[in-house]
Amino acid sequence: MKCPNCKKIPKNSKFCKYCRYQLKVGKKSKGNKLRIFMISVSCCLIVVVSIGSFLFYQYWNSPDQKNPARIDLGKL
Repeated sequence: MKCPNCKKIPKNSKFCKYCRYQLKVGKKSKGNKLRIFMISVSCCLIVVVSIGSFLFYQYWNSPDQKNPARIDLGKL
């Protein structure tokens, strides 16, 4: 690794030990990318399940649909 201002420095250094220039650490760990991917997939899954549950509830309680599982207690 080389400091843009002065000399060659050890790998994974955050600062140049000669001029104190702050170096950028460019690599992200593979585990961090996997974590972000899993969180994204989980959020999408939660949204899909929520929308599906809402639509099923709307269909099940719709007065227009003749639902054989619904029991009308007023006619008993």
